[in-house]
Amino acid sequence: MEVRKICQWCGKPFIAKKTTTCYCSHQCSNLGYKERIRERKRELKKMQELLQPKQAAEGQDFFSFAQAAKLMGVTRQYVYKLVKESKLRASRISGKKSLIRRADIELMLKTKPYERIVPKDDFDMSEYYTAEEIAEKYKVNAKWVWTYTRQHKIPKVKVRQFNYYSKKHTDAAFAKYKTDDALTEWYTPEEIEEKYGMTRVAIRSHVYRNNIPSKKEHG
Repeated sequence: MEVRKICQWCGKPFIAKKTTTCYCSHQCSNLGYKERIRERKRELKKMQELLQPKQAAEGQDFFSFAQAAKLMGVTRQYVYKLVKESKLRASRISGKKSLIRRADIELMLKTKPYERIVPKDDFDMSEYYTAEEIAEKYKVNAKWVWTYTRQHKIPKVKVRQFNYYSKKHTDAAFAKYKTDDALTEWYTPEEIEEKYGMTRVAIRSHVYRNNIPSKKEHG
């Protein structure tokens, strides 16, 4: 059996006698093997470099910006950004020296215990909603879903740039917003404004605080 393939080392086309053959010659096979060994060594070295700051930080309670960056596996510029945005506390001890407590790093990391980033292949879509699906099911604004899910710590996973929310936790948190299908009489915002003299902001606040059923029609 002959199979046309492209050599994984030199990139030249060749006729393979087996479907498992990846190289056009013994020389390319040897070169490919040596490159795989070098790649494994690079990966091992990278893992060791990542572990070294954490091992060295054992028992240490205060860190410079550079040390905190190594501990968290981010850049020093990113640590500065976290401090500037008040997401991470830092204590200035002199004009040019600031330190970050281990406790503050751990506190910052605990603020998102419900958010995970997972590979697409490991993701079971049937157990999660998109924000749009939540908005459609519970008749709320899709932009408001983000705020509400954070307030109620609904488990969330991120697949590439998209967020997905746990169905079980979402249904429990949003149950009080589910619309009763038996309701037949509804007011529009304009009718409420005219009848009760309320502003749009007041209407939204009143509906939210008192769990008044609402629904969206025609966009």
